[in-house]
Amino acid sequence: FPSHDKVFPKDVLFEDQLPICLRALNFSDTLTFDVKILESQLSDGIGLFTIYNANISVSSVELLALPVYKVLVKLDATKSNVYYFDKKFPHTLIQFEKDNMTFAKVFNNE
Repeated sequence: FPSHDKVFPKDVLFEDQLPICLRALNFSDTLTFDVKILESQLSDGIGLFTIYNANISVSSVELLALPVYKVLVKLDATKSNVYYFDKKFPHTLIQFEKDNMTFAKVFNNE
């Protein structure tokens, strides 16, 4: 079998881990920062290991009558993902938008 070993710099986040690690942010409406992100590796083939110099920004919005943090992950000029987290701890992921598709979590808002 051919070897596809690749070592990434320690400061790279994996796009596939973002729904979990973004929940741990110290949320604020003015939070913005740059980070390197490895493109999603969820596929039936071997990924190209594209690393983006991404910008992440947070804002407060309402989604489904629920106050949420909107986290925009701008990977490059044409590619971005949007995550919506409940403002209440533990900041449950409510909705996720990627590649013009929306994924929504069914939740009970009591």
